[in-house]
Amino acid sequence: AELRRELILLVEANEVRLVQQVEAASRVGDQLRDELQKARMAEAVETGRIDVVYLAPVPIRPIPRHLIIKLGLAVLLGLLIGAALAFVREHMNTTVRHQEELEDALKVTGLAIIPRIDAPASPGVLANGNGDRRSPMRAFGLMRNGKALASPVGGYSAANEAYRILRTNLNHTHGGRGLRSVVVTSAFAGEGKSTVALNLALSFANRGTRVLLVDSDMRCGQLHEVLHVERTPGLGDLLQEGSSLDGVIQSTSATNLFFLAAGTPIGNPADALASEYGRAALR
Repeated sequence: AELRRELILLVEANEVRLVQQVEAASRVGDQLRDELQKARMAEAVETGRIDVVYLAPVPIRPIPRHLIIKLGLAVLLGLLIGAALAFVREHMNTTVRHQEELEDALKVTGLAIIPRIDAPASPGVLANGNGDRRSPMRAFGLMRNGKALASPVGGYSAANEAYRILRTNLNHTHGGRGLRSVVVTSAFAGEGKSTVALNLALSFANRGTRVLLVDSDMRCGQLHEVLHVERTPGLGDLLQEGSSLDGVIQSTSATNLFFLAAGTPIGNPADALASEYGRAALR
């Protein structure tokens, strides 16, 4: 009987333990269900309603790259952009680069184009033999018979041909009448006035025309150095002292070419031209 009581007590204890485990599992299940419901509600609030319409298929080969087509399009686009930039730059550039553009801008006819030719790199280019490379006459400085001339007297060269064209056009633009005087000038110093004047005078002289070359730069005249003659007497003496014209004109080594040097420097050439001697010389 006592063994039976012990068995009954053991069975009752196991039953109580099992009931407690069932109740604990039930409580955990209820908590999990509550958490799941809260998670579903939070997901519905954040993402909204999403329906899967079509699942993307897994690609079985790489997407084509079309390198040749892309390269061709890039080259074509680059050419179009380059052409557009060149067109815009060309139309925005106002630089005068051709004789026709200069004639259109000034509404005058061009007589000739004089080339720019550098002098040989040797001493004694100038008549004074000091090798001064700053002189504007260095562009055509050549030695001939111990004299420095601006260009060769004879023969063919681009420079000679340009001055022959200028000489011919000057004669024809004068209406067929005898050409008496030509003024060579420019806006700034060092632009080649002395070079053009001397070469043009030589061109006329070589044709047989008696030419008087006048250096009217009474401050920085340099033609007397190139022609190897004295600066004085000259135009400055003629305007200030009333010297005779025959006494100030000098001969040169070139045939038919005579020279009136700048003469004694004048502080204010404009006043000298307005003086009594200046008005007499101009007459």
